[in-house]
Amino acid sequence: MRKIIKLKIILIFTILGILSKTYAQDDYQIHLKDYHSAQITDIITSKDEKRIFTIDESGKILSYFTEDFSYEKTIRKSDGFFLENPKLVINGMGIAFKKNDTMFIIDVNSDKVLLKKQYKFKFVSHNNNFIVSANQINLLKSEIAVLDNSFQPINIFKTENKVITANVSKDTTLVAYVEEHYEQGQKIICRDLKSREILWETEGQKKSKIVHVFFSGIKNTFYAILLSDEQNLLSIYSYTNGIRNKEAALEIDWYSIHHSTSIKDYFLENNSILVTSKSNFPTNPIIINYANNKFTASKLELKQGAYSGTFLKNGSVVTSNVFNNFTAIANFTISDIKNRNAISTHPNFTQKFYEGMFLPDDSFLVEGIETKEKNNYKTDELQIKYFSKGTFYNRFNTLSFKDYLEINHKVDFYSKDYLFDKKSGFIIFNGKDLITDEYHIFKYNFIDDIVTKLYKIKDNFFNVVDYDATSNKLLLSPKRYYNRGYTEPQPLIIVENNESKKFDGLYKFAKFSDAAKHIATINDKNFVQIRTDFETVVFEEELVNGSYLLHKADNGFVVSNSFQEIDFGKCNKESIFFIPQENNIFKSDKKPCLYLNDLIYQKEKVAMFMENAGIFIIDKILPQSFLTNVKSISFNNDASKLMVSYANGKISVLDTKTQKEIGGMFHPSEKEHIFYDTSNHYFSNTNADDFLYVTKDNNKKSLQNADEIIFKPQEVLKVFGTPNQEYLTLLEKAISLRTNKKEFGEIQGSKNITINKKNTQKGDLYVLSIGVSKYKQEAYNLTFADKDAFDIANVYGKLDSITIKDFQDDFLGVNYQLKSSNNKKLASLKRYSGSYTSVGDFYPIDIDGEIWLEINYEKAFIWNYNTNTINEITFPDDFKKDRFSFKKQIYSARTDQEFYIRTNENVFYKFDFLSKKFIKIKIPFTIDYEQEADNLQPLLNNKWLHFNAISDGLKNEIKIVIGNVLSKEITTKTFDINTYKQFGKEEILEGSIYNPQFKDVNKSGTFLLYRGGNDETFVINLEKETTPIKIPINIDYGDDASISEDGNKITVLSSKLNEFRHKIITYNLKGEILDSKTFVDEDYTIKGMSIANANPKWIQSSSALVSDFNYSIFSSDKILSKSTPFSFHKTYVKKITNIDATKENIETEIANFLKDTKEQDQVILFIAGHGVLDKDNNYYYAPYNMDFSDVTKNGVAFNTIVKGLSNSKAAQKLLLMDTCHAGNTLDIDENSEKTTTVSEEGKRGTVTKSNKKAPKFKVSDIVSSLFDDFLSKSGITILSASSGEDVAYENKELSNGAFTSAYLKILKSKMGSYGVTEDGIKKTIPLTEDFIAEVLKEVMLLTNGKQVPDIREINKNVVIKAW
Repeated sequence: MRKIIKLKIILIFTILGILSKTYAQDDYQIHLKDYHSAQITDIITSKDEKRIFTIDESGKILSYFTEDFSYEKTIRKSDGFFLENPKLVINGMGIAFKKNDTMFIIDVNSDKVLLKKQYKFKFVSHNNNFIVSANQINLLKSEIAVLDNSFQPINIFKTENKVITANVSKDTTLVAYVEEHYEQGQKIICRDLKSREILWETEGQKKSKIVHVFFSGIKNTFYAILLSDEQNLLSIYSYTNGIRNKEAALEIDWYSIHHSTSIKDYFLENNSILVTSKSNFPTNPIIINYANNKFTASKLELKQGAYSGTFLKNGSVVTSNVFNNFTAIANFTISDIKNRNAISTHPNFTQKFYEGMFLPDDSFLVEGIETKEKNNYKTDELQIKYFSKGTFYNRFNTLSFKDYLEINHKVDFYSKDYLFDKKSGFIIFNGKDLITDEYHIFKYNFIDDIVTKLYKIKDNFFNVVDYDATSNKLLLSPKRYYNRGYTEPQPLIIVENNESKKFDGLYKFAKFSDAAKHIATINDKNFVQIRTDFETVVFEEELVNGSYLLHKADNGFVVSNSFQEIDFGKCNKESIFFIPQENNIFKSDKKPCLYLNDLIYQKEKVAMFMENAGIFIIDKILPQSFLTNVKSISFNNDASKLMVSYANGKISVLDTKTQKEIGGMFHPSEKEHIFYDTSNHYFSNTNADDFLYVTKDNNKKSLQNADEIIFKPQEVLKVFGTPNQEYLTLLEKAISLRTNKKEFGEIQGSKNITINKKNTQKGDLYVLSIGVSKYKQEAYNLTFADKDAFDIANVYGKLDSITIKDFQDDFLGVNYQLKSSNNKKLASLKRYSGSYTSVGDFYPIDIDGEIWLEINYEKAFIWNYNTNTINEITFPDDFKKDRFSFKKQIYSARTDQEFYIRTNENVFYKFDFLSKKFIKIKIPFTIDYEQEADNLQPLLNNKWLHFNAISDGLKNEIKIVIGNVLSKEITTKTFDINTYKQFGKEEILEGSIYNPQFKDVNKSGTFLLYRGGNDETFVINLEKETTPIKIPINIDYGDDASISEDGNKITVLSSKLNEFRHKIITYNLKGEILDSKTFVDEDYTIKGMSIANANPKWIQSSSALVSDFNYSIFSSDKILSKSTPFSFHKTYVKKITNIDATKENIETEIANFLKDTKEQDQVILFIAGHGVLDKDNNYYYAPYNMDFSDVTKNGVAFNTIVKGLSNSKAAQKLLLMDTCHAGNTLDIDENSEKTTTVSEEGKRGTVTKSNKKAPKFKVSDIVSSLFDDFLSKSGITILSASSGEDVAYENKELSNGAFTSAYLKILKSKMGSYGVTEDGIKKTIPLTEDFIAEVLKEVMLLTNGKQVPDIREINKNVVIKAW
């Protein structure tokens, strides 16, 4: 087979060797709009100014309507020849031009050639009123012919030298022209046109070139336009009888040489002249006007410069943009002369279009480069659309190719250095393994969706030079070498089995033959070398220095070479065919003047594209293909079809047997496409009017009128192969939906949709943010939906301090739970102390352990778990808590009405909860506070108890003194502590009890608890007993202890830091343990302990719902919180959450909040919470009072939300839905089981179940990617967190719903590369397709691909601003 391929390739070259003539172009059956793929050199206005005619350097002439500058027709197709100085002639009926030595006139209405005549004269006049042409007879002699606009001769005469430019006076009495002698310079001559008499002549200026001459309309005043290349100065001088005036009538800077300067003279019509530069460097054009006896000049500021142009009577000018290699289609700009700015560009796309290729299984892909803004920097990114076999299913429709690899394969694709291998269906690229953070050369298999590591990158060999799928070998270099670029020849390695070997020397290009049997290289010395292995060179030949293309041709190679040094009179290019012979011997065969751009072979068929020669399939040339700029060609699996990608964006599919087109496509961008076949079928998801049109009976019809007949994607699918039947079934369903133009749940469209995309007036922004986390039916509670609503409101507006404080406590606040001995949660309080602060020390201040005092340095707070409040209090000026003293300063009361403090000067204060004031009191007895401050205890009814131990050798007793702060009444009781009873026994015992220590007394002062020096425990009934009762309990020194009100329980609180932080044991009086709990508390979550009334309680902290760190990253920003959106005059924000977000309130607020909006305003409605579907798959938002058993009862219907928004007069409306099931429901099986269950943690909504296997294709994918946005009828842009059949997620790490988190993150990323900046918020951030794509990707990253947002509707007629 390889011999056959080799013979066919040689045969093609044989044909090329005798090729010398062009072929006539066949007429195509489909009506594709035409474009200029070469520089537009001239623009002519029709006589009635209803059309303009554009001419490019390849000879193509197109007609556009001036009403909207839409394409009308192609008057003349390209033939590769330049048309010289075209003019509108014969009263506007025809366009005259010179091509070589032949003059043509083409009828602009019928497109027929009216005249074709040998004509050696060259047009030298620059206006359309008269035709002046000159013919240079020899080096010193010329002749001039002056004709009127209908080509009727006025006069003819001879001149002495070459004529550069000429003009005729309006009354046709005078003709002036500029002669140029190759040594003597220029000379202006003015003649009487009738008599041919020379009236005057004058020498030109040596330092300036005369580029144009003209007469004024009435007085026949003569002017000349001069250009000084040295001074970059364009000037106009008037002449009187051949004498130039000393002062210039006009001078203006002009940075284009005289050879490139183009003059369009409309002086006789409207006293205007247009000056442009016919160079490759964009130059702003000059408009010269004459009014009030003086000339004025102005420059239009045009980014793409002006190559040529023409005036229109409405005060605008049409100029052709400078064409370059970065654009696929040449276009023109309409500018307002008065305001000196561009109005519009036509056709309105300038980027390079996509290229297509078949893959081995007859799937196909298209690829192109799009400029993306990432982290506030613009970068070029590879975009790929991969259509699986027999379908139009694009795998990379939802996520771009790069994002798809990142989400699904955990690989970061680096766009610069990659290689498509058409034969295998692989792309080879360098990238990073996002799991290991290692860099590799990867292989992605499009057909099987598999990523494989080929080589772990070492020594910076990043660039993929070539890859052979059969042997799995790689050729790599550090950088890619470009012809005539800035990269030097590179080192080269070959990789096999993950091992690399380095070639000696430096190389420009390298290529494997099939199965890597041979390796061809071109080194830095311009030698082509062919190897059989890494070391063995079997062929070497030196190449002419030039720009090379290296192709493989089976086991041979082809080098195309465009020479670096130009030899005039020769073609300066060649293709060399390196043909393998027996025994690994090669011979070369040169084909001069031919340049091979692309070469493919499949199933014994060969195709190639030759520059200026065309496309060859086997032994035939594709007619007229030499006239088109082809980028690439590709065979399908059996070579029955050839895909050809043209520079003008068209990707054509040809039948290789008939060599005729059977269909094709355009891909203007990553999201847009137009497909067609040659049987008058098409489909698109964008404005197809830019690319094709329809005729019936030779009359043009609109696509909309013909839609039902010609919109047939199921027919177009056959162009690319046999349709997949599963896909075709769903495609038919999607087509039916489009035909009916009806979505499940019909929506009444807005009456306020506008098409004014460029409304520059700043409007107001209205943001209504709704979120429900706490439902009336608590089982359905969420965590972050209300926080989502707060964050959206906080980003766009300025919330009041109370709202912000409540939010901080709810979400950022640490949860402090009050617990009891059975670990039961009694109550909880939340407190946000700030980013870098924590709570202070806690002291229980009531007998029930439910009111606490927090002292945090100089501040104090009352934590009341009964009332769920935290209130700051102010201590008296003379009080300061001594943190380093163990002496008691805080005394808990026996009620919940007060507590007491002692100053360091032993002054006592009572804090009264009712008055919230400190009141100074006097303790009713005198004590030694240095020794006995801990022996005081408040009792009920303003009484205090003092415990006093007396041991003087004669007696060992305790004295209990009880006094009232409001009276002088004192009660004293004394007890001998050396005599006591054992609990439960009546026998009085004696012993030596020393160092008694007060522990507690109940609130009524009945039961006293104290400790002996040997850890003994004693209880005295102060009302009945005179003898202490010894309890079989040990209380260690330093332990706290408490007795219950009834005197039957004792609780001991101990701490041994080497074992535990706290230990609580509660005993009965028998010494039996009733309850015990040990707190190791390594994380110090226990903030306070109370054992009052022998009823242990403690405060234990748990982490906030949202960490302060997460909030600072995902939600909050200090700059943002103080700012409002830059794009709007004023911002109005309202937040409705939880109990306030009832069905009634939501519907009322949508109406009331938006009632004052104006057309220039923008509305953002945000909803977060549960989304549910009814039995008919209609969406409902769940308000606070939702009845989840009957979603239609209190649910807020999607239609209601949309209608509420539609009633707003604002043109720009954005609905953001962070709920489950918020997207379209096209993929939900009619027999699916919908269940409303208690929400799973982290999910927002109901669950849709189906017993059927998940389909490979979805109707929603077809509708969203293949067709125009026929489901969008509301005029509202609607972004949903998930599709109609899926759930939306939230979790603590995100601190939001995934969708809200992603939206806020992407919004902030546009405001600064490393965080929000002051400059970053002072700009408009539009909600572009790229913005939405980034949000979608971020959601999938945050949810590990489980949640995919749905773009439910997009109103493309307005520009939504995210900021």
